[in-house]
Amino acid sequence: MNRISGLLIGAVLASFLAILPACKSDSATVKVAVTYATMKYIDAEGPAKSVNRAARVAAVANQALNAIEGDGFELASFSAHLVRNLPADLAPSDRALAVALIGLIGDELALRIGDGVLTPEKRVKVRQVLGWISEATSYYESA
Repeated sequence: MNRISGLLIGAVLASFLAILPACKSDSATVKVAVTYATMKYIDAEGPAKSVNRAARVAAVANQALNAIEGDGFELASFSAHLVRNLPADLAPSDRALAVALIGLIGDELALRIGDGVLTPEKRVKVRQVLGWISEATSYYESA
């Protein structure tokens, strides 16, 4: 895991956190919003870095997908996993920020989707949004 992956996981989680409640109403609109937000995040460091940043976003989305696929996935244990796997070389201020962001995002996700075991219905929503994020990164593969 590279230096920014912990924060990147938070950014990916935050992007779908904002739109998760709308997934049942108008999926096309939500998909456009997720795709746009993901691509804006990827483009934020400029074209020279977009391919690498897209690859990092895709890797984080895949990591999150793998994490939710296991039986008994719980948000609290996933948040703890993220904190444990923050890069060892993070500056203390970056580590504190990453831990705080993971905690805030975890709390907000717990409010929106529950803090117990992820139900099959909620897992489908999360998987759908993570798929949209991965799909958005594919625009950068041939760049």
